[in-house]
Amino acid sequence: SEMVQKRRELRTALDQAETADREKTAFLGRMSHELRTPANGIVGGTDLLRETHLDGDQEGVLTILEESSARMMRLIEDILAYSEISDRAVKARAEPVDMAALVAGIFLDYQAETAAQGVKLICELPETGGAIVRSDALLMRRMVDKLVSNAVKFTDKGSVTVRLRFPDPGRLKVIVADTGIGIAPPDMQRIFSRFEQADGAKTRARDGIGLGLSTAQELARLLGGHIQAASDLGLGSTFTIDLKVRRLPGPEARRTLPEKLHVLVAEDNRTNRLLIEKMFKNMPQRLVFANDGLQAVEMYRSEPPDVVLMDISMPNMDGIDATRGIRAHEESDRLPRCPIVAVTANASDDDRQRCFEAGMDGFLAKPLRKTHLMETMGRILT
Repeated sequence: SEMVQKRRELRTALDQAETADREKTAFLGRMSHELRTPANGIVGGTDLLRETHLDGDQEGVLTILEESSARMMRLIEDILAYSEISDRAVKARAEPVDMAALVAGIFLDYQAETAAQGVKLICELPETGGAIVRSDALLMRRMVDKLVSNAVKFTDKGSVTVRLRFPDPGRLKVIVADTGIGIAPPDMQRIFSRFEQADGAKTRARDGIGLGLSTAQELARLLGGHIQAASDLGLGSTFTIDLKVRRLPGPEARRTLPEKLHVLVAEDNRTNRLLIEKMFKNMPQRLVFANDGLQAVEMYRSEPPDVVLMDISMPNMDGIDATRGIRAHEESDRLPRCPIVAVTANASDDDRQRCFEAGMDGFLAKPLRKTHLMETMGRILT
């Protein structure tokens, strides 16, 4: 009948739409991975160049590179987060999260941009106790970063302040306040919508694709909370993340790497190997490299290191199978567990979950920052 035919057509159209949506999500995820590999060379290279002696002209050029690469990476992160949330592929995991270190790491990404603008970055810690909570470190960082990015984008002078507050042991408030252009009351209703920016005529000169705040709100829901916004036009805006978390006792620990550390790096990309080698320059650690996962397992068996930095996509044997091989060897020979940290352009939540299920202890998405690497290694080793 005509009704049956229409139902078939609707079902066919729905199937085609769902297939197209899956293909779109897979494409965005793949693009995120492919863009991270060259971005790792750009971001890592500028980080290392910053540690050298520069004259005035070189300092200015380096600042341009830092600002541009930071903006590019924020766009890549927005695309990845959008594809994951659209595909409902994000799942929160529970782990200790040092909020003070997390905010400090985020501020590092905006130092060049805010210094050029004359904008101060301020972090206000709780009056008592530390700021360590049980939550998902990666999702928490993404969420707070979206709000800081938004604040920096719309603040031309003054400051961007992040306040960490615990109304009670089971709640955390992360307050991101700026002294920027503010938001008009009619626009407040749509700032959390996807691909929306408040007053396009004013914001057209500012970069962004309108995904930051909507993604932050989705991440807050995944972490068991929500985000509220308040603003005075021309005076600034305040975004408050309110989360249900478990606050962990103890002050923030000082994290330093043990001396004479034996580090095995499994990485097949020559540029990435060079960057990691430069990051450990003038440090007492002993660095050895494996070209693929198979060689990493063999090198581990012949001389177990203190820590392994493991790429995921490698020829002959990938990082997931190499990690499983190392864990199996430890179990059969009753060896102590060696910390393994993923250092990868495969930055999706599904990739992260696969890494931890294989037996890894940490996860670092490319582009790799020296401070993030040292902080992660210090946390795992101490």
